[in-house]
Amino acid sequence: MRLLFTLSLILTLSGIGFAQPQNTLEQRIKYLNSIYNTYKAINFYEDSVMVVSGFRSEEHLAAIDSLKQVDVVLTHRIDTYLNTYGYPEKELYGETANQTPLLILQQSALYDVRKSQTKCLYKAYKKDDLELSRLIGFLESEYEYRFQKTYQSYLQDEPRLKDLMTALEVKPSKL
Repeated sequence: MRLLFTLSLILTLSGIGFAQPQNTLEQRIKYLNSIYNTYKAINFYEDSVMVVSGFRSEEHLAAIDSLKQVDVVLTHRIDTYLNTYGYPEKELYGETANQTPLLILQQSALYDVRKSQTKCLYKAYKKDDLELSRLIGFLESEYEYRFQKTYQSYLQDEPRLKDLMTALEVKPSKL
């Protein structure tokens, strides 16, 4: 069942034309929205299995495996998208498409991809396409992953951002 679901989901992703160039703004918006909807669907599936079968049941663990496999696919899709087109502008793309790359990156287990896209996220923040609080949340999760402890500071807003970037050895001058 798990393998069948995962394969059908991956085939669905491929069928949407993920590997195809997204030449128009409308195609890019549709592409990002389809990634968002896939993310929501796989998370809903995992939650539903947990409710029906029980937390950490065999079925639930299989659903978590499926979730992880799809997360890898979605992360690679977002990485490729950001490397090709940059971060989607909020005014042009709308809220869902604008927030999709951050959502996928923040939950991704692929640390190298998350780290490599920090520059893109910072640029999006500087262009007002990404809210400061969302960028700080992303960097705090990076800090926790890297140092295996929660980031703690009394600093807020820009000083907090700068402190996190220093702790993570991200140099704004190189961005």
